[in-house]
Amino acid sequence: MDVKTSEQELKFALKKRRNQVLAGAEKRLDGRNDGRTIVKYISASVDEILSLGWDYFSEENRSQVDVVGVGGYGRAELCPFSDWDILFLVPDRCDSSALESISKFTQLIWDVGGNLGHSVRTVSEAKKFFNQDHHARTAFLESRLIMGKGVLYHRLCSSESASSWDKSRRSEFCRDKIEECLDRHQKLGNTAFCMEPDCKNGKGALRDVSTIFWLSMAWYKVPAARQLIDDGVVSNEEFSAFVKARDFLWRVRTGLHLIAGRESDRLIFQYQLELAKRFRYRDNAKNGAVERFLKKYFLNVRTIADLSDIFLLHFKELIDPPKSFVRQRASRYGLIVRGGTIEVADELEFSSDPLNLLRIFKEAQDSGCGLGSRILRIVRKNAKLLAGPFRLKKEASVVFLDILRSPEGVPKILRQMHETGVLGQFCPDFRRITGHGQFDRYHHYTVDAHTIAAVSYLRELSLIYNGNPSMVFAASLMKSLDRPELLYIAVIYHDIAKGMGGDHSEIGATLAKKFCARLGISLHDADFVAWLVLHHLRLSKTAQHYNLSDLSVIEEFSRFVGDRQHLIYLFLLTLVDVYAVGPGTLTDWKLHLFVQLFHATDDFLRTGRMDVSNQLDRITSRKNAALLLAPPIERSLIEKRMVILSDTLSLHLSPESILSVCRLLEEQFGVDIKLEEEKGYTRVLAWGLDRKGLLASLAAGLARSNVKIISAYVHTLRDGRVLDEFHVTDNQDTPISENSYLQRIRAILIAVLRDKEKLKVDDSGVVPDVLMKSLPVSVRRHPSAARDVTAIEVVAADRKGLLASLSGVVADLGFVLRGANIRTFGEKAVDVFFITDDESRKLNRQDTLRLVRALEKVAQLTI
Repeated sequence: MDVKTSEQELKFALKKRRNQVLAGAEKRLDGRNDGRTIVKYISASVDEILSLGWDYFSEENRSQVDVVGVGGYGRAELCPFSDWDILFLVPDRCDSSALESISKFTQLIWDVGGNLGHSVRTVSEAKKFFNQDHHARTAFLESRLIMGKGVLYHRLCSSESASSWDKSRRSEFCRDKIEECLDRHQKLGNTAFCMEPDCKNGKGALRDVSTIFWLSMAWYKVPAARQLIDDGVVSNEEFSAFVKARDFLWRVRTGLHLIAGRESDRLIFQYQLELAKRFRYRDNAKNGAVERFLKKYFLNVRTIADLSDIFLLHFKELIDPPKSFVRQRASRYGLIVRGGTIEVADELEFSSDPLNLLRIFKEAQDSGCGLGSRILRIVRKNAKLLAGPFRLKKEASVVFLDILRSPEGVPKILRQMHETGVLGQFCPDFRRITGHGQFDRYHHYTVDAHTIAAVSYLRELSLIYNGNPSMVFAASLMKSLDRPELLYIAVIYHDIAKGMGGDHSEIGATLAKKFCARLGISLHDADFVAWLVLHHLRLSKTAQHYNLSDLSVIEEFSRFVGDRQHLIYLFLLTLVDVYAVGPGTLTDWKLHLFVQLFHATDDFLRTGRMDVSNQLDRITSRKNAALLLAPPIERSLIEKRMVILSDTLSLHLSPESILSVCRLLEEQFGVDIKLEEEKGYTRVLAWGLDRKGLLASLAAGLARSNVKIISAYVHTLRDGRVLDEFHVTDNQDTPISENSYLQRIRAILIAVLRDKEKLKVDDSGVVPDVLMKSLPVSVRRHPSAARDVTAIEVVAADRKGLLASLSGVVADLGFVLRGANIRTFGEKAVDVFFITDDESRKLNRQDTLRLVRALEKVAQLTI
């Protein structure tokens, strides 16, 4: 057998073994083996593959080299398509033939499908490189000898293992790792609970487990993380929680790699569906298989995230301990205040009374001090003492309500109570939604994460949108509340029944009322909180689906609200609920509608009618402000053009925008495009003479340009023209900024306006994903949005050309589109069209039914 043939046979054998390893991983995953078993099997198999390949080369060359596994391979924690990172340690005077063997070996492994990452260094070169590259030093921290005599490897370990570091190097390493960890979290949204998480690099993911173990090994000079239990650094329960959660994530990551056929760490919706099935989750009466799988995932991630946060704080305290001369004073309940931190002075005294698990948070709130890592760990360990009969005690309710009534620190305290498990033990309803995710693109976070975020925003309203006047106004309303604790409870409970089956608002209202009764809140106030939970979606739906200039709409909503107190609380609850859904959900337009409905209702409640004069005063004030921005020579012309603007449009626009639009309207038709980067979209204004099918053609033009329409609004002007406003992104959901791209969009839309060209869009290339397929189409006549138009609401899977197709149907049937409110919620589009017949009358029953059927047909996915 010649050399060439032997090499071919070796490659064939190694490829076969590589495929067997992947098949073995798949078999073990489907056989419900634990994550540790799977990653250890893959790592050992890779050892075998590398050894078989390395043995092909001469003993003389191999004897000079130590082959060292580093990083995840060094830890023997490989998933199916993880990188095989190795360090070839060679002597200072290495034979060229040995270096050539290394080169041929790495090529061989690549050829057989190995994911090899490697470096070749002498011991001195490795030391020098570790001093320059923090990541390389980290990768070596858990290295192991794969092949070789080990002489070079042990020489390197003698100076570069954590046990040999002095305090300065340990401190520097830990600072770097903490900063790296926090930066990584920030880049990935700084939350463990987004709906398409990264199971390796996200907050609470596998990298966090490794980081805590690296910090522990470096600071405490132990060779293996498990030794930390014997040394008393971590408790057996804490370590076991880390390991158990990590084991589950290993299984998830293995599944992701096998499904994708490559290294893939992001749990996208399609993979969630496949993994839920693969892990044998089943639908039940209340939740689908995917939701049940996601809950398991997020509970494990939360375990890692919460413990990691505490341990990161612990290592910060170790690296930068308080000065010995820092003032300290004894506090109550076995506590001591040192500097700006509350710590435990007597754990036995503190733990003797479960009520202290709540008192500690009130103490931190009142003093403005932080909680040390040790006390957070003690609270987390003992949180279950609040369960059962104890949480029914009157004293516990008094402390909890005092926390909610405080003018300072409520969001931070509730977040810490959640992270330590105290909130879930004191309020079991909240514990049930912990980790509950929703299988859609609109809700960015789990229900508990969304709720805690909403609580936080209640105290930060004036900071949202950098001091937007509407938010400053909302913040002033928040400060005026006599009973802020009632609003906090309503926010905590508004989504508490998600995943329980049935109407979550109705079930949540019942649960909220029971919780209030347990807290000793009066029946009147409990009814009020339950009303807020029951109707927490009402203001948003009214603002977005109804014509707010219609007196009957305002009168009906005012009678529903009943008084100003109900209006204020519901308004604030709506703002934080929508804002906390995710980035960009509380758009300028939604905020404008919410504020407009608030003021109109407030006027009606105060006067018994919709005070048109107040609304006109606000319009006049905005127009006057716009005039003052214009040069004196231009004001007369601008004032004439302001007459063209509808009242709704004038209220929607800022004074600066009113001036800009008036200048634009000098042209009979045109297109204006503006990048709104902070808001996450590019705004497109197109105006011209109104005609049937204009919106459809403009939307088709945008679709042809591969533009995603995230919202659209039709504004009818008083001179026969129409102003269509589109908020758009590219296919990666980012604002469009490239000038040549914007010029192409402008050219297409100008052609539509100038040439009266009727564009159609070809949606045959749309490939529906799993979320689009799961969304049912709904088309219905919307309740009376206005007296003189018929409103039709279409709910369907959002996709290229949908708006063009739907509005095209309206024109094709001979109806007139008087306005539209187009919004997207992840994969779901909710489009409301305001329509009349060609004689400006509401549609009769027969025409409405005909239009609904036509829209239903177009809205269906073509699969």
